[in-house]
Amino acid sequence: MNGSIARVLLLGRKREYPFSDDEISQARQISSQLAIALANSLSVEKLNNLAKGTVEALARTVDAKSKWTSGHSERVSALGGRIARAMGLSEEKVETVIRGGLLHDIGKIAIPLAILDKPEKLTDAEYGDIKNHPAIGAQILEPIKAYQDILPLVLQHHERYDGSGYPSGLKGEEIDIRARIMALADVWDALVSDRPYRHGWVAERARKLIINETGTHFDPQVATTFLALLSEEMGLEEPTSERKTSSTGAI
Repeated sequence: MNGSIARVLLLGRKREYPFSDDEISQARQISSQLAIALANSLSVEKLNNLAKGTVEALARTVDAKSKWTSGHSERVSALGGRIARAMGLSEEKVETVIRGGLLHDIGKIAIPLAILDKPEKLTDAEYGDIKNHPAIGAQILEPIKAYQDILPLVLQHHERYDGSGYPSGLKGEEIDIRARIMALADVWDALVSDRPYRHGWVAERARKLIINETGTHFDPQVATTFLALLSEEMGLEEPTSERKTSSTGAI
């Protein structure tokens, strides 16, 4: 390809006599078709790598806005993908969770850094600005056809299972299952990471909050799957129901 050798096709036979002209012609036709297929495959791979790189670059652009969120989107993406796969979602849906996780906070580009990095409690007006970021993110991505499948994740990742979330107050299965996965992955990473208004929580404290808010903030199936993965990592017994309603606040 382009003057270089990418692959070699070797033909052989058991009997010791030369290939006929027809056989050589057929072999050339086969090799030509294989070369075209290989070229198309490499082109698709390059395009996929370019698309993946673009998504990751966008995610890092968002996270780089504040020192407190560096790597957040990539961690949420990875955890969301693990939960989705453990829940038995199709690989296609797992991939959208991974891509959606990378871009779930892209709307924060429009939020002033003074709000994102504020160490004190946000005012109602500032919290209102924060609550706009899912809708802003969906608006940013909406014109891009390749990102249509992740719009629900971007728009709904702050919805809560009991309907108390934002921006639309969706409840239960009204929320896309991928967004329900993203909601938990997003909160978990926010809890265990340092923020300008608090230090990151130890894993056990964050785990108890997930248990307490299962069925209110989090989809029970998503939470159960995540807690099983976490218990396996931490060497813990899977939790029993010790739920109490609490609030994670603005994350």
